[in-house]
Amino acid sequence: MEPYSIFQVVQLLLRLVIYTFIGQGLLGLILGPRRQENGVWLAMDKLTRPFWRLTRRLIPGFIGDRAIAPLAIAGLLTLNLALYMTFHALGWIAPRTGVGG
Repeated sequence: MEPYSIFQVVQLLLRLVIYTFIGQGLLGLILGPRRQENGVWLAMDKLTRPFWRLTRRLIPGFIGDRAIAPLAIAGLLTLNLALYMTFHALGWIAPRTGVGG
């Protein structure tokens, strides 16, 4: 598998988790306390829970649980950017060429 394909797959997985965190938050706002009964919310929770726990472990205890999901999203976005910068620096992602550039 070529490096650009690896980059695309990893980036896709990172974005999947990011968008799932956002969707889970929006669904939680809509459903309120009844979210624990919703199957879609529970499926999203299964996907995001490992990242939530990792973030909870890395963040100091005085920061509340409500801030963990946004911090997890920020961490995943940072990881996504670091992935891009690494692959670009190694020359595995060619700069775009074409009209006007």
